[in-house]
Amino acid sequence: MEGEMENGLLEDIRALLIGKRAREVRINLQKAQSDDDIEEIEIEGEIHRVLTHEAGMRSAVRELQDNRKFIAELLKS
Repeated sequence: MEGEMENGLLEDIRALLIGKRAREVRINLQKAQSDDDIEEIEIEGEIHRVLTHEAGMRSAVRELQDNRKFIAELLKS
């Protein structure tokens, strides 16, 4: 029971960190795979083009996977 709770907490933390990173990468329009990945939002009366939340999440998850591979390679050497 305790292990399940710890795993649940770790998953929650991972989800929060990926969500935070997704918000950070939303300004990087180069990560868009298509025009559907871009939306316009208004901030203090100005219109800004950003990645959609979904596109930002995809990018953040890819970064996580790439970082895991890189760390695994570093630990092998």
